[in-house]
Amino acid sequence: MNEKKIVSLHTPSNDDAKLIIPDDAEVCQNCTHLYRDSETAKQGACRRYPPSVLPIPQPHPITGQMTMTLQSLSPPVTLDYWCGDFEPENEPPID
Repeated sequence: MNEKKIVSLHTPSNDDAKLIIPDDAEVCQNCTHLYRDSETAKQGACRRYPPSVLPIPQPHPITGQMTMTLQSLSPPVTLDYWCGDFEPENEPPID
C-alpha cells in the first residue's frame, strides 16, 4: 500500500511557516484547477466550477448606509486543501 504523507506547517499562529508538500500529493498546490496570482502565493482560488454570485454588504460611498452588492467569487483555498475533484497539473482538464 502506497500512502502519501502531507506535512503542513501552516497554522493560524505561524503565517510565515513553510508548507512542505510532496509533488505527487493530491492537494490544491498540485491541481490544474488552482489559480494563484504568483508562484509564491500561499493561497489561491479553485476554478473547478464557475464562480458563485454572492451578496456582499458594503457601505454606500456617499451616504455610508449599508447596501448589498453582488460579487462573483471562486472558493478560496490554501495549498494543502484537497477535494474529490483533484486533477494533476500536467494533465488536461476533463470536460
